[in-house]
Amino acid sequence: MATSKLILDHLAASSRDHPPHLSSPIERVSTHISKALSERITKTSIFDATTSDDLAFARRAFYQHFPFLKFAHFTANQAILESLRGCSQLHIVDLDIDQGMQWPSLIQALSQIENAPPLRITGVGSSFAELQSTGRRLTEFATSIGYHKLDYHPVRLDSPDQLDPSAFSLGDDDDQDVGLAVNCSMFLHRLLGNHPALERTLCMIRAWNPRIVTVSEMEANHNTPSFVDRFVEALHFYSAVFDCLESALARTDPDRIYIEGAMFAGEIRSILACEGADRIVRHARSESWRDFMRWSGFKDVGLSDHSLYQAHVFLTLYSQAYRLTREEQALILGWHDTPVVSISTWSC
Repeated sequence: MATSKLILDHLAASSRDHPPHLSSPIERVSTHISKALSERITKTSIFDATTSDDLAFARRAFYQHFPFLKFAHFTANQAILESLRGCSQLHIVDLDIDQGMQWPSLIQALSQIENAPPLRITGVGSSFAELQSTGRRLTEFATSIGYHKLDYHPVRLDSPDQLDPSAFSLGDDDDQDVGLAVNCSMFLHRLLGNHPALERTLCMIRAWNPRIVTVSEMEANHNTPSFVDRFVEALHFYSAVFDCLESALARTDPDRIYIEGAMFAGEIRSILACEGADRIVRHARSESWRDFMRWSGFKDVGLSDHSLYQAHVFLTLYSQAYRLTREEQALILGWHDTPVVSISTWSC
């Protein structure tokens, strides 16, 4: 332990000599990793506190500059539209709607369809004020493009393991003409620390009998009980992500500083400094989600050839260093040879 502290003190001193905003990607990521290791050893909080506003800004900036989440959202939306084609009404349950960035493109697509069906979005989140703000933005956007058939319902959830079926008004969805889609975007990994809650959630979703379930997650194994394996995986994964940031944003760009400090630093801290219920970030690879979904009674839907074509066209807007691969029915977007995010689709 004494030797570990000496090494970490040396790393901390090196970080002070080379300010993060002027450092290389590996130096920047090692600063956050060494802080996480120090916190793990000393049991003392080292990371700067991150406000919800800082995190929201960082997520918007990451969404704006990089294709990972846009790719997952775009591909999920295409699959939802194809699955619900011909329904007289559409109902999407988004189990973590966040700022609602996924849905303007789907609303835009509906607005271009003659006699488009009405759309109901049930958005789940932890802050009722943020849920209402998201609803206002989506409603205003829909109105601005002439789509007046959006019905938004917020559902506040204190914790992802406390989903209450009674909070969701799904009675009308028993009508075969009402198409139900359940969207799980960066949500299910938050339940991996509580397997009974994950099983209950997946069984509850299956009981709703949706036409399609979309699952998008970070493509990394940050849930292994072995700390050493988790450390190696985190070092490899976030080194690739920080290298990707280097390719698009200057080292002093405020957006990049927010993304690294407010978004990814917290993930690294959770993966390496925390254990038990405190370890919230537990990313798993697509093969693990495939096992969970199949065990819960879901069937692989697979993505259509049109969805694959659209994804390839979308990526032409970005660097050739982004790589699109397919693993069974999951579509994976990576940076060079490192997978970063996956999207898969399921039915009952």
